[in-house]
Amino acid sequence: MTKTRVQFDLTQDRLSELEAVMEACGFETKKELFNNALSFFEAAVEESVKGNDIASIDEDRKTYNRMILPALTRARARARQAAPKQAVNG
Repeated sequence: MTKTRVQFDLTQDRLSELEAVMEACGFETKKELFNNALSFFEAAVEESVKGNDIASIDEDRKTYNRMILPALTRARARARQAAPKQAVNG
């Protein structure tokens, strides 16, 4: 398997936030954080494309808070636009 190096430029504040998340999750490497974050985001996109919402649930209060991210909104819209084309071509 070929590997590709990916590099990010972050402000010091953003790096501190990233390190705080790593600490909270017990991640030892930024690669571990990135892989977990990507897996989480892929799952969120998959559910959004299906028309489902991503939410946090407070079982004690019986409430939920829908997570609204522009990327998920775009993914859902693009899937809806592609659906009629797939039905015609399918």
